[in-house]
Amino acid sequence: MPSNLARVFISSTFRDFTEERDLLVKRIFPALRAKLRERLVDLVEVDLRWGITPEQSERGEVLPICLAEIDRSRPDLSDGTALDRPWFVCMLGDRYGWVPAANHYDLALIEQRPWLAEHQGGKSVTELEILHGVLNNPAMAGRAFFFFRAAAYSQAKGGDYVSSDPVDIHRLTALKDHIRQSGLPVMEDYPDPAAMATRLEAVLWQALDAAFPADELPDDFTLEQRRHEAYAAPRRRLYLGGERYQQAIDAALADGAQRVLISGQSGGGKSALLANWLAHHAAAHAEQHVHAYYLGASSDATDPVHLVRHLLEHIRRLIQSEEAIADDPKALLDSLPTWLAYAAAHGGLHNSRWVIVLDGLNNLASLRDLRWLPAFLPERVHLAVSCLPGEVETALRSKGDWHEIAVTPLDASASQRLLREYLGAYNKTLPPALEARALAHPLAQVPIFLITLAEELRLFGSHETLAERLDECLDSRTVDDLFERVLARLEDDCGKRAVREVMTTLWASRAGLSEQEIQAITGLSPLAWASIRYGLDSALLESGGRISFAHDYLRIAVSDRYLAGNGELADSSQNPLAITRRRRAHARLARWFDDRQKADEAGELKEGDYTVTAERAAEEIPWQWQATKNWKQLKAVLTRREMFEAMMKHRDQYELLGYWLQIEAQQAGRMEKAYQRAWTRWGMDTEAEETGNLAGELSAFLRESGRIQGSFVRFLAEIALAIAEKAQGPEHPDTCRRLNNLAMLLEAQGKYVAAEPLLRCALVTAEKTEGPEHPETGKCLSNLAILLHNQGHYAAAESLARRALAIAEKTEGPEHPDTGRGLNNLANLLNDQGDYAAAEPLYRRALAIAEKAQGPEHPSTGTSLNNLAMLFKAQGDYAAAEPLYRRALAIAEKAQGPEHLSTGTRLNNLANLLKDQGHYAAAEPLSRRALAIAEKAQGPEHRDTGLRLNNLAVLLKAQGDY
Repeated sequence: MPSNLARVFISSTFRDFTEERDLLVKRIFPALRAKLRERLVDLVEVDLRWGITPEQSERGEVLPICLAEIDRSRPDLSDGTALDRPWFVCMLGDRYGWVPAANHYDLALIEQRPWLAEHQGGKSVTELEILHGVLNNPAMAGRAFFFFRAAAYSQAKGGDYVSSDPVDIHRLTALKDHIRQSGLPVMEDYPDPAAMATRLEAVLWQALDAAFPADELPDDFTLEQRRHEAYAAPRRRLYLGGERYQQAIDAALADGAQRVLISGQSGGGKSALLANWLAHHAAAHAEQHVHAYYLGASSDATDPVHLVRHLLEHIRRLIQSEEAIADDPKALLDSLPTWLAYAAAHGGLHNSRWVIVLDGLNNLASLRDLRWLPAFLPERVHLAVSCLPGEVETALRSKGDWHEIAVTPLDASASQRLLREYLGAYNKTLPPALEARALAHPLAQVPIFLITLAEELRLFGSHETLAERLDECLDSRTVDDLFERVLARLEDDCGKRAVREVMTTLWASRAGLSEQEIQAITGLSPLAWASIRYGLDSALLESGGRISFAHDYLRIAVSDRYLAGNGELADSSQNPLAITRRRRAHARLARWFDDRQKADEAGELKEGDYTVTAERAAEEIPWQWQATKNWKQLKAVLTRREMFEAMMKHRDQYELLGYWLQIEAQQAGRMEKAYQRAWTRWGMDTEAEETGNLAGELSAFLRESGRIQGSFVRFLAEIALAIAEKAQGPEHPDTCRRLNNLAMLLEAQGKYVAAEPLLRCALVTAEKTEGPEHPETGKCLSNLAILLHNQGHYAAAESLARRALAIAEKTEGPEHPDTGRGLNNLANLLNDQGDYAAAEPLYRRALAIAEKAQGPEHPSTGTSLNNLAMLFKAQGDYAAAEPLYRRALAIAEKAQGPEHLSTGTRLNNLANLLKDQGHYAAAEPLSRRALAIAEKAQGPEHRDTGLRLNNLAVLLKAQGDY
């Protein structure tokens, strides 16, 4: 997904630059866009004269849109938070352009932009664009390019290409001199449009290449950070009345509160409070680690797995851990307490703390019972959450005691101040009587209602009927009612069909759409789209090159106005019309993306048409068919070869599995059977290298999805291996990986004997191709050692484990956590063989590494303590084992929480030790706690639950309680 946005505003006179604009829009910008897409950058050319008639271009309403678009295409100097890169391209020939008469300017435009007053009736629209976009804005140095066409070309064309008006000729000469004197780059006297296009492509690519270097591509974590920053930035503007709440959060944290709950009604300013407080806190406490996550930033942000993964990656980076984050969603969520413990341990070592902010937790799309959120927070970890009343807030309160800060509606004074300051920023004021009527509305104390109302009044051009417009808005009973009136006003300005098309398209999108996509799907001209975009202002969110709704109020208004209702009723059988319209909206997007991609593959798109990348197709098409609940169509899409490859390359493999689980739940097909039939349909060349790659990827996906039974998955793994051996040789690294993959499949199937020679072959290949001391060789050694250990071949496994440990010590260092894990693995092997004397120093070394590298209260330290205690217990040294077990238990309880699985394991171990010593009364409550944790966390029929039931039964029997 693109992370940056490069907007290029194109300025010129209209009638005489059709040829240049055709070349730019159809050839130059698509070529540049393709280059930048590889660098995760979206290039958006803003050409408001493209696709409209000359008459439309010369209407007075075009000028406000042009100036507003320039504002969006240049640096935001107000708070330094602009995430896009602005550029300005201007072409001038021998025509000055249309000069609006002095009385042609809308009074509202002059009030909003006072600088225009001195130019009324004396400047063309093109010169006004140049003044506003570049010459009056020093920040545009280095981002503006001017091209002056040779007079000979214009004279040869004649007609609209030249001007005979002496006044216009003088104005044009003065404008060109002004541009030359500015020092900005100018290409003088280019001979024809092709020369201009070639030159622009070269200079603009040079600038874009420098701005977005190929070696500085942002990763997924950085992309996500930018989305949240883009969401927070507009909420830090014009924030009034929240100072006391910011002080309350500061005071709560200063008093040691680990849980802070921000409550209050929807639209009351909770997100704005947190965005402003975070900026203030980060500036005042640079030594602390702050993690900000806004669930309204994107549709993906509402996924709890997405939320937790982003948090864990932030922790992993800041503590510089090399430990991998779990891929499996359940394992990922289960690991949250462990990673919080890592964060706490790091904070202890560096005398800092973590502040984790989750805004709008009530927007969670699933797992709303919050089982995944730990009830225990380790020291130095603080959680600040904003949440609306309901299921999620109830679950949140069950997690512990919260310091609550209730954001109450604005008081009368603050409401008045907000209304006046908002309008004052645009040089507007309301007459006292109208202001009093506005502030008397029941929702006037809700910031989003008041700001939206002020914006509507600001945009309303007729002062004579302002009171009537105010009454229409004040007739709204809810905030979304007010946004329905916003949509109605927009329909009057831009056309009902155009607004409906844009709004329903955005409503159905997965995570917003780019401007090119919106225009291509709806068929709107750039000016028509810009008019709608300008009319909605802050109600739309622009992030990462995508446009989406900034809040649910607009989404609800769109659903109510165009999709026959909103909420649970719209998704129930009681409202079939809403179901039909919603599914139709999703199906429309699915077909558009699908058809556009197929047309591109078939070479049927015209020059300059928007092309759908494989990444966008994988993101939107399956998701849209899922939303329609058309399981047959979803299955057909997922079993297309190009879609499978795109999903595996650009999306999470668990997203693909999630689609299949839904298909199977609806009894619409089995994943492994569907891919078996698809493989036949794909007609792959059984000797082609691409076949081997695809077979290996598909077999790995099926294996990691637990589909290991049957012959098809093994058939794929064997084909992948055979092709690699033939195409690249038996000793190529790719062949080694295919050997490992097949061996892992066989091991998962319990076929140890068949897996062993493959692992041995992989090891030989790694040793020969990578070297005997390479980390890849160490991994192969570990894999084979584990297999042999599971088979009871201790002697053979031990030599491999020792070699793997030696490689870790040499490549990573004797005190690296990976070395500590290698020590623990070898010690476990020795312990199982009863060689306690050899195992003990290894356990002690592993413990020392963990304590030094990760801290005395780190979960890894607890694991080493537990292992050493098990060794002492096995030797009958209960006195030495007990304090270690108790330390390990205390670490788990403090770092991971009283209900974590690790805590349950430590409780069980200590209970067994006490039972063996005859301390039955002390052992029983520990055993019962361990059982309760297993039942709650793993279920009543899990193997560990059974073992703990048995342990408790043995304990009761030992007490005679038959």
